[in-house]
Amino acid sequence: MLLPDVYQKVFAYLDDRIYEQWGGNFRSNGFWRTGMIPPLAPMDTARKQGFWQARGRIATNYTPKTAGIVVAQGQVTVALIGGNTRIGIFLPASVTEGTTSWGESIVDTLAISQESIRAPIIRRVGGDMLFDWVYTDAPFSAGWLRDCAEDAVSREVLEQHLVWRVISLWESSNRVILSKIGHSVVEVLVHSRAPIPAVVTETLPITIRDSWEMKKDSWVSVLSLDLLSVEDAETALQKMLPDHGIRCVSPDGEMG
Repeated sequence: MLLPDVYQKVFAYLDDRIYEQWGGNFRSNGFWRTGMIPPLAPMDTARKQGFWQARGRIATNYTPKTAGIVVAQGQVTVALIGGNTRIGIFLPASVTEGTTSWGESIVDTLAISQESIRAPIIRRVGGDMLFDWVYTDAPFSAGWLRDCAEDAVSREVLEQHLVWRVISLWESSNRVILSKIGHSVVEVLVHSRAPIPAVVTETLPITIRDSWEMKKDSWVSVLSLDLLSVEDAETALQKMLPDHGIRCVSPDGEMG
């Protein structure tokens, strides 16, 4: 198998996994709680030369009701060059300004969003900020890429590593942006007959802050709502957990 064919197969697998992650049959990748992170959309690029790109809306501008309105976009890029592979993300400079809700610089936090390894390349490119990581060791080494031309298992290992880095980079970067001070986050009390399961954060833009049992079959949870109103959160939770007797109370004491 020639190297252009290896690239085509690796990137086709990446496309398929991205579709599974955000397609009609949502599938958690087993680590991230996705919770309404906007989907990536692969682009037409020079794949036979080892280049891959995908775009997506930024989480702060994405809700199911405004999914068709493009306010700000980010882009993930891959240059799969054996021994000098680069994986980067372009984000609008406007969303990288300021600090997170725990007081850290957005730029500094984004810079370690890839496995807590600081991006060696951080620069302003027009209206965007680029965070770029370089990988030289296996399975991104020149020798490993050469082996991929003859060994299907080596190629599968490369595919898995690439998928993990691309999806986790996009999701973790969006999570950092969602933590920006000034972003509209509402905390609500949720009364229920049973504890709110953590799995709801896979599909809803919420964070479970705390939960305790008041008495038998009476639970109270504190939830942070990213992009959802109290009323929408209550409706969504009631639909997902019909046997929990969900009632939401906003900070001002009003019911959802």
